[in-house]
Amino acid sequence: MAAWNERAGFVRFQQERARHALAQGELRAARAALRVLRATDFAGVPVTAEALLAVIRDSASTDEEVIAAAAALVRLPPADAPPTPTDA
Repeated sequence: MAAWNERAGFVRFQQERARHALAQGELRAARAALRVLRATDFAGVPVTAEALLAVIRDSASTDEEVIAAAAALVRLPPADAPPTPTDA
């Protein structure tokens, strides 16, 4: 398996963890899942991803800001990953 594919799989896994945590109302778990990601993990939108990740990592961010940033991050496609039906 190619290294990029492993990273893309890791990113998708973390996104799914965050998506599940958000659905369960577990904001801390969603933050933890997304905090480990990098802006370069996302296809074609590193500036947007960097801004969203900054909100996730900032302890002064409000719950509403974190929820909005997390919801946006789980919808971004991973870099170098083949599209999936949920990316459409």
